[in-house]
Amino acid sequence: AKKIDEISEFDSSANVNAFTVNGIPMWLNFDLRSRLARSVDTCKEETMTKFFGGVPFTYPVAVWRQMIDAVEEYADTCQTVTEAHKAAVNAITTVTAVEAFDITLDYPQKLSF
Repeated sequence: AKKIDEISEFDSSANVNAFTVNGIPMWLNFDLRSRLARSVDTCKEETMTKFFGGVPFTYPVAVWRQMIDAVEEYADTCQTVTEAHKAAVNAITTVTAVEAFDITLDYPQKLSF
């Protein structure tokens, strides 16, 4: 149970939930990604500006869509890795092997835009 908790904590941390835009680290949870995607889908202009942490980001709408899609794919892949780690730990039969399980393996490289 402790190792499963460690996996969940790691999955929720900036070790996983982070990407950079122009060198600025950030994260968009599912709700924020959904709202941003909706904004992009309804935008009638060629470019759109959004503020994150008080910093304005202006990109063509097509670039916003590419970034949102990439973050969504990254988040989905991370969730799959997290669930695979939990399943692997649950299948281990010795305390020593559970303790030795590296919860940081197999996560994709963080995105940088």
